[in-house]
Amino acid sequence: MVTDITPEMKKAIERSGYLLEAEVAEIVRQQGYFVIPNHAFRDPESGENREIDIFAISAEVIKRKEEDFIFPILLIECKNIQSPLVFFSREEVPSRYIVGDLQISGIPKEIKTKDGFDEDLAEYLKLEKICHYYRAGNISTQFCAIVSKKDKKDKDFIATHKIDSPLGNLYESMILPVIKALHYEKEEHENSYYPDPQNETINLQLYYPIVVINGSLFECLLKESGEPTYKSVQRVNFLRRYQSTEISGDYRIDIVAKESLGELLGEIDKEIEMITKRIKQGRDELIENAKRIAKERLKEEKHKKH
Repeated sequence: MVTDITPEMKKAIERSGYLLEAEVAEIVRQQGYFVIPNHAFRDPESGENREIDIFAISAEVIKRKEEDFIFPILLIECKNIQSPLVFFSREEVPSRYIVGDLQISGIPKEIKTKDGFDEDLAEYLKLEKICHYYRAGNISTQFCAIVSKKDKKDKDFIATHKIDSPLGNLYESMILPVIKALHYEKEEHENSYYPDPQNETINLQLYYPIVVINGSLFECLLKESGEPTYKSVQRVNFLRRYQSTEISGDYRIDIVAKESLGELLGEIDKEIEMITKRIKQGRDELIENAKRIAKERLKEEKHKKH
């Protein structure tokens, strides 16, 4: 029977990522979020039970008496990766129509303004001027790990998604979990809604998918002319366009080194404050739209029953 944890055992635990998850959970908790480690969700494609490393939620009050809230949600995967990761980037066009939206669920998401215009919530709140997604400068849509060849004595490397560790395919273990968890949480929120035209409130959830890396991050900036430029970075603005029978969309994901997670969360907190302020300023118009949407949905549900 083992009576003590040996140094070799401790190293195995460190390599596994369990300590990283606990450390990240504490960083997020100190930022004021309620944290659920190893959060279970149903895979929208396979129907199987999955886990995401960290689910964290906070709440911002719009009007407490009326139970108006917005809920920022962090969906975090933590990866302890020995191999350097290189993200291939280009200069970003700061437009959500080209490089994806902040993911939102709830009510109201569509606004009929007093001027007679139809806008989605992102337009109404002018998120392009608030969200850190559109101030990153560069955006990446592809990455690889740099792995040394086992059968070579000299320093020969390959660029790949697959590494010799329990993580296996990094795309499947790093990117897909946050996309699938995000899709699931949005669907759960939307499906739990029951329209109440007389007493409708503002009830919005804002999702931030994040991958925290304990390891080396590099950016390879690709330009139309000249050699690619490599540099060590702490954060990467990643975009994944995903299409399947169950999931379809453009997903922005923050890839961040563990040491810079606090800085990222601070930026998110500031933009949530600005979003909250704008919602408070437009509360009457938003409530009017929430009641309109509730009335329309209730009418649709009654029509389906008949």
